[in-house]
Amino acid sequence: MSKAGWKDPSIRALRCETGACQEHFENLRERPGFACRVTSNGVRSFGIYYRVNGLKTLRRINLGRYPQISLKDAHQRADLVLETAAHGKDPAAEKKQQRANTIEAVIYTFCEVYLEHGGKRPHAPSYIKATRRLFERHVIPRWRGRPISTITRATVSELLGEIRIKHPNRIGGPLAANRTLAAVRKLFNWCIQQGKLEVNPATLIERPSPEEPRDRTLTCEEISMVWSQMKKLERVVQPGDDNELNEKKFVTPLGQFLKLLLVTGQRRTAIAHMRWQDISDAGVWTIPAGPGMKSKHNHTVPLSSLAQEILANCPRQGEYIFPISKADRPISGFGPFKRQLDKLVATEQETNKQKQISAWTLHDLRRTAASLMRKELRLSTEIIGRVLGHAEKGVTEHHYLKLDLIEEKHDALEAWGTFLTHLVSVRTTNIIDLKIKANQLSKQGLMAFQLRNSSL
Repeated sequence: MSKAGWKDPSIRALRCETGACQEHFENLRERPGFACRVTSNGVRSFGIYYRVNGLKTLRRINLGRYPQISLKDAHQRADLVLETAAHGKDPAAEKKQQRANTIEAVIYTFCEVYLEHGGKRPHAPSYIKATRRLFERHVIPRWRGRPISTITRATVSELLGEIRIKHPNRIGGPLAANRTLAAVRKLFNWCIQQGKLEVNPATLIERPSPEEPRDRTLTCEEISMVWSQMKKLERVVQPGDDNELNEKKFVTPLGQFLKLLLVTGQRRTAIAHMRWQDISDAGVWTIPAGPGMKSKHNHTVPLSSLAQEILANCPRQGEYIFPISKADRPISGFGPFKRQLDKLVATEQETNKQKQISAWTLHDLRRTAASLMRKELRLSTEIIGRVLGHAEKGVTEHHYLKLDLIEEKHDALEAWGTFLTHLVSVRTTNIIDLKIKANQLSKQGLMAFQLRNSSL
């Protein structure tokens, strides 16, 4: 063994003479196994070979690339590796474990193992996508490379404070901060279950910003106006149409899709995944548990005469009733459709010099349907909940009363369809006509349900 060790000129003089790379050893007695690997491109990196507990297996651990890491620092790292191995610990295994416990590695495992395949019930694809996006936008860029065990309550609070203050060139805001808190809290709970943490650093942290539940519902005048513009987005089957899947003729029936949101009161994702095979000959639509359903059970929706009339005008272009392309995939990304409808409504109101409708969302149509069923048709809250597919509350309803109430739901949706038909057929400027129609249908709906309940 040579008495003198390497110097910087010695490192720069090392060459790769054979193959893709060549290993050069310093051969010092006090630091055996210290080497510099040189590639054919001249890239130099330090490494140290060692054995744990005198075993025959020889392992190598990378110490860093030269000159980013100096020879002196490489010597210090090599000494630490040899000291660790002398105490019976494997430095390479510890390094791998540290890398596995970094925040980005833990988040990746959490999303793959828990969100997609774990939990009490399957998570919706939209929820998985949104949670991944939160981690990628807000958490990983700020915590990259940090071990999960170094995250404290102060660290979480600092993160939420940065997200809450929305800067011009940064994605964030109060709502994003609230959603991020929920995501990291669930992440840390999962880490406790996996033995990676002992306590959740996100506990006892309140929401950065208060949230008020939406209460926006459309008025009768607004429904009539919006409905008239939905017609302009319809794709109606004409007599003589062959209804074959043809790329040149293909058009997504957006008008019918938007109308069914209001007519059925179901979630937009459920209607987007609506298939012809899910509708029985009796006109009952079965929504499978999965996309569009928060419950793990199927949900049956008796289609009213108005809903069946809307569906009859939809072309058969594949498996889904509302496909987005020739590939026969359900429509998604509802923002462009909503903006298209808003533009039509705004143009119509501007032409007629009417007051602009205040902002509303597609989910507000579901709330509007439920609210008017109660207010105008005097339907019971229980029946409305069954129509919407909400889970039963209470021990008796959840465990013992296994009733679908299909007839009651049919009567409710039929009365609601009749109400809508009369509503959109009168002039929106004639408030008296609207009130008369509403009162007439309210009495009819109330009598029908009193008769139904008396026969139970």
